[in-house]
Amino acid sequence: VDEGALYLQRRQAQSAADLAAITAAADPTHAFNRAKQVFADAGLIDASTSDAALGSGGDQTLSVETGNYAADASLPIASRFQSGGLLPNAVRVRFDMPGTLYFAKPWASPPRPSP
Repeated sequence: VDEGALYLQRRQAQSAADLAAITAAADPTHAFNRAKQVFADAGLIDASTSDAALGSGGDQTLSVETGNYAADASLPIASRFQSGGLLPNAVRVRFDMPGTLYFAKPWASPPRPSP
């Protein structure tokens, strides 16, 4: 049961991260706020959580990085996104949260299913 629940939590977090990146890329100037709203709408974070708390490495962390993406097949995939730049056209979103255990809770610590 725990394995299935953790898998589902990871998929939900990954789906929210993907949607947050797409939403934030539409308005790179407000990328963090747009991404945060997606995670709040998905129920993965509390909307009242401060930006500082999400960036401090607590239980939940949200990192939003604007940059430029080059759709160049000759570049390695890891090199296609470059952070920064004057006219960003892409956003990288990273979200981390602890998983929820149900049966193994008494003897195991929750894993962190990062997307």
